[in-house]
Amino acid sequence: MPDEGSVDGGESDTARAHDAGQHNAGLPVSRIPPEILTAAFSILASIDSPCRYSKSLAWIAITHVCRRWRHITLNNPALWSTIILPFPLGARWAEAFFSRSQNADLTITKLIARYSPPIRQSELALVHVNLSRTRSLGICTDIKAGNSALSAPAPLLHTLDIDFRDSPPSLPDGLLSAPSGTPALQHLRVTTRGALPWTSPLLAHLVTLDIVFGKQPMYSTAGLVEVLDALQAMRNTLERLVVALKFTDVDGAAHSVIQMGKLRQMDLKGSAETASLLFSNIALPVDASIRCTIGPIADGRDIETSLPKIAACLGTLSNVKIALNNYDSCEFQHTFEVATWRDGNTESAPALAAAFVLDEDGSNEVEIIAGATAAAFSEHVKHLIVQSNIVHWPWEDALQHAHSLHDLVVEGLAALPFLSTLFDSNENFLPSLSTLAIHRFNFLMEGMGADRRYYWYSTELVRCLGNRARAGCALKVLDITGSGMDKKTVSELRQMPGMEVRWSEHFDRSRLR
Repeated sequence: MPDEGSVDGGESDTARAHDAGQHNAGLPVSRIPPEILTAAFSILASIDSPCRYSKSLAWIAITHVCRRWRHITLNNPALWSTIILPFPLGARWAEAFFSRSQNADLTITKLIARYSPPIRQSELALVHVNLSRTRSLGICTDIKAGNSALSAPAPLLHTLDIDFRDSPPSLPDGLLSAPSGTPALQHLRVTTRGALPWTSPLLAHLVTLDIVFGKQPMYSTAGLVEVLDALQAMRNTLERLVVALKFTDVDGAAHSVIQMGKLRQMDLKGSAETASLLFSNIALPVDASIRCTIGPIADGRDIETSLPKIAACLGTLSNVKIALNNYDSCEFQHTFEVATWRDGNTESAPALAAAFVLDEDGSNEVEIIAGATAAAFSEHVKHLIVQSNIVHWPWEDALQHAHSLHDLVVEGLAALPFLSTLFDSNENFLPSLSTLAIHRFNFLMEGMGADRRYYWYSTELVRCLGNRARAGCALKVLDITGSGMDKKTVSELRQMPGMEVRWSEHFDRSRLR
């Protein structure tokens, strides 16, 4: 009978399943301790997350291997405590993760994708319900939904990374109005096109604060006093600050210089005025790493007055990079980057490296900015690296006060105006120069005849270095690696007493710091 056949078949299936279970239990893999399997599953979960471009279950597939593995995974809440939102496999899987994580502390991360879909309303509701046990939260949402989801207390919340896509956004009112609801918050990253409420008590104990504006030249507008008040509150905790800032109001009561004792990394974007105002009101540790991006610069001469103010504030730091963005009439962007550091111990004078990335011909504005940039840092410079193709680089104006310059490296076409300046100047120009390296400008000489090349190198250079030596400004090391000099010229230079000449035809960029 069909019914009897069905019963017989069911009993047969049950028996086969029992036999299979008994067989599996006797296999060596089944004798692996649960602790070892749990550790292995945790590693797999960290490297094989579900992907929105594939229907594969990724690490979750291990729950379908056998009854024992499924039992171990489902009874290990920590395996399910890292949740991607929006969940690549769908909202039902997100709900399953929240459920299976039971009471474990949660790490909720944003789906990293170029075109990330918005987080689902059902998932935001799950975030709201489980916010009390969330330690790290990263979501991309609109301001209204985010405000609702984050309005609950979050006593364990340690890291918050929130991307507001709509405009004009701000941090959620509910979260900001109850700072006691987030007592553990130390790391805050906000992607926004609006203003950050610097007056919020939420900022008081942050270790890192990143305010991200994407690729658009957007800035967080704020008054100088409220920003300084916020930094004053964070002075004993803040280690990293990333912000694009524009001051709307610089008036207010005088503010004493703030000692940012723990700040080790700062990335500031804004105008030269904003940078000079901010840096003149805070004191940073000598080993702090600072990157300051200024621009776009409408007029090259504007930087001549602002940049020295910034240099005066940052001249004692170990590692400073300043990038200046300029747009010419054709909207072609030139980027000028200056990096300063201290050589050796903190008692030595700051060193300067400058990189100028721009077209070979340059322009009047470009030359002004290049000269002003170097001049701002030149007074106490001991070591200078210039990488530039400006054929009219204003060396004399830029380095007229560089009386402490000991080592100079010039790479690119800027070596030509440097040599011209060196030949035409007296010994008062760079009087302390001891090491000179000139690299990678030999292609400039290809259009010149052999007579002109020999005259330039051997006659002028030997004459100039000889005059400097007799005036007490002898060069100890001349490095002309990859400069295109031939062996005859090198031989003439090596006849000069007391000077070491380093030469080879090929230049190795790794030799530069």
